[in-house]
Parts: sequence; C-alpha cells; structure tokens
Amino acid sequence: IYEETGWYDGQEWQKPEAELAQDRLIYTYELRPILQRLQVTLLALVIFSLGLALAWALL
Repeated sequence: IYEETGWYDGQEWQKPEAELAQDRLIYTYELRPILQRLQVTLLALVIFSLGLALAWALL
C-alpha cells in the first residue's frame, strides 16, 4: 500500500504485482545482505562487550 499524492488526502493504492516483485528483488539482493551483516556485527560487539565486562569483573 502506498500513497500516490500526499499525506494530506490519505488516499491509498495497492502496488501492481510487477512493482511488488521488483521491491522484493531489491530487498533480497541489496537490503538483506546489509541487514545480515549489521546483525552479525552487532552480535559480535555484544559478545565482545560481555567478554570485556567479565574480564573486568574477574580482575
């Protein structure tokens, strides 16, 4: 669902199937790899931070 004209009239339209397929392809090949890399990086930072906190507590 998207608004074609503007926020002020509130009219919503369904996207055509071809446009939805294009959006899905863009997500699959461009956005998903970036999001996966961010998740892995965030997880690594959390694990590293917890390791540092544990090492600091043991000192």
